[in-house]
Amino acid sequence: MHFETWTILATVVSSLGLALVTYRPFCVLICPFGFVSWLAERLSLMRVRVNREQCDLCGACSNACPTGAAGQIVQGKTFAADCYSCARCLNVCPSEAITYGLVFGEPKKEQ
Repeated sequence: MHFETWTILATVVSSLGLALVTYRPFCVLICPFGFVSWLAERLSLMRVRVNREQCDLCGACSNACPTGAAGQIVQGKTFAADCYSCARCLNVCPSEAITYGLVFGEPKKEQ
């Protein structure tokens, strides 16, 4: 086998193994676009915000989110999955606890 074959095989096997314990290991560890999108999300001034006082932890946002980020954001995880701002969580939240806005300050409380 050539060097490239072993490298590709090792990459695929390690990615599949890491996928059992890590969210999207290929995107996070190997793919340069994964890093660029993660960096853009972290530096963005606008993002999904959760008003924890209004949230009733129903899980509707977690079920609607294609990446699983909404549930992790609601839980307050420091390194949540990548949120692509698709707004599905905003559309399904029955208590309107999720908004999209500036990262500064607290999310607005609905009246």
